[in-house]
Amino acid sequence: MRSCRADGRRGGPGLVLAKRLQRKASQVWTVTTNFAVPWTNNGSEQSLRGVRVTLKISRCWRTLASLQRHCRTRSYLTTAGNHGIAPLIAIRNALTGNPWMPPQPA
Repeated sequence: MRSCRADGRRGGPGLVLAKRLQRKASQVWTVTTNFAVPWTNNGSEQSLRGVRVTLKISRCWRTLASLQRHCRTRSYLTTAGNHGIAPLIAIRNALTGNPWMPPQPA
């Protein structure tokens, strides 16, 4: 089914998307050439993905406390990773009594 645009020309959503991608090709393909650029700008979605995958596999959380522990641990590891601390290093330091803490705002 084709839709009529406001300017009278015809073009479905696929054609509109294709034209937009063609106009912005350098921006679209930046993630394949510059690995410092994240593939998505939605950090919240990435943070929730682990919870959703775990939920999908086990189908439920047994207790609210276990869900809270999981979220607290994921939050700590994500924040440490954002500050350049490898997850295993953060875990080791926390278990040896020297947990990494985020810098205090000035």
